[in-house]
Amino acid sequence: MADTSVNVSGSDQVYSIDAFTVPSGDYRQVVVIGDSDSSGTYGDSTSPFAVSGSVSVSNFPPLQNVSGTSLDNIHTKLGEIDTAIDTIDGVLDNILTKNTEIDTAIDTIDGVVDSIKTNSDSAVANTASKLDLSRKVVNLDPAGLEVQTGSGGLEASVTITDYPTDLISVLVDLDANGDNPTADEELIAAPGAGNKIVIYGYQLMVWGTAASAYGNWVVTNGAISGAKYLIAGRSQGLYPSNTSNSLPIGLACDENTALNITTTEGSGNTYIYGTVHYRIEST
Repeated sequence: MADTSVNVSGSDQVYSIDAFTVPSGDYRQVVVIGDSDSSGTYGDSTSPFAVSGSVSVSNFPPLQNVSGTSLDNIHTKLGEIDTAIDTIDGVLDNILTKNTEIDTAIDTIDGVVDSIKTNSDSAVANTASKLDLSRKVVNLDPAGLEVQTGSGGLEASVTITDYPTDLISVLVDLDANGDNPTADEELIAAPGAGNKIVIYGYQLMVWGTAASAYGNWVVTNGAISGAKYLIAGRSQGLYPSNTSNSLPIGLACDENTALNITTTEGSGNTYIYGTVHYRIEST
């Protein structure tokens, strides 16, 4: 055949072509493999067909559409990945929601803690303001005494600066024969209604006239009969025994009650000599 191209027509015959070429620059050639009536007997123009071996394509326009089973699988997998990403997005949204709820709960707890602290500070302050400071403190540095209540941030302080500097002293002079024994001897008279005697210290020296001489003494709130004992002591022998004490918190008698002393002695005479420091305060 002298022509370089073969024209084939007819739909009921089968032709075999060993090879064909497409002239350079001419892209109008169409090759249909299969039955042109789209019956699908031999594979129609809309059905896929399998190609084995190597296929070389050149001089064709770009952007060719390619499809096949492998690409369909990839498309399916990409859809599954999109679904998984949507699921992860939902989980992250739930986590964000929970974090917001946790932040809200923390803010609520902070508010409760602040309220507790405020109420505690108020309670401590009220307690400090109600402390009974009627009993003063003696022999302290002039700066006063600071009392702290609580710990951490819950503290209250009270500074006592009105401690007594005007104490009165009364002499206890029972150091002669016949002074002892004595019962309900008045050391300090009753101060009158609305007042009381408050003792802040004492120094008393006691001794006997013989080695066997002994004696007891007791300072009482009013008469010894039924009274409360405030200070008491005992001594025996020739050598003086000294007893003294300073009371940071005053030792108070009852309202309008005298301070008395009662002594006993045996096997000789007993002598007592000293002072009691006190102040008259309102009840």
